[in-house]
Amino acid sequence: MVNINGGTALVTGGQRGLGKAFVRELLERGAARVYATARDPRPILAPQGTLVVGVHLGYADTDLTSAVTAPKLDPHDVARAVIDGVRQDLTEVLVDDASRHFKKAVAGPVEALSLTAVAAR
Repeated sequence: MVNINGGTALVTGGQRGLGKAFVRELLERGAARVYATARDPRPILAPQGTLVVGVHLGYADTDLTSAVTAPKLDPHDVARAVIDGVRQDLTEVLVDDASRHFKKAVAGPVEALSLTAVAAR
């Protein structure tokens, strides 16, 4: 089992959305230090006794996310599910229907792996 309590973590995109939810979830579960990357890092308020370090990380934009229209999940729910999976030593955590669809499709016909098949659901 991964021990989060007192540990150090790195979260990419840690200053908004899902990344910010991961930072919060890690701190709530006892991480002592979290490095939160962002294109434009800003100071982050952290609970007493913990440290959140903003780190600049630039990356190229992609339009892959616009290819699939899927319902948005609450970032905190996703972060909670993933951290629970890490603590349980799971090798993967599938938190949305699109991921579950692709996982199931890997064992089936290749046509089921298309982004169109997911968007049509």
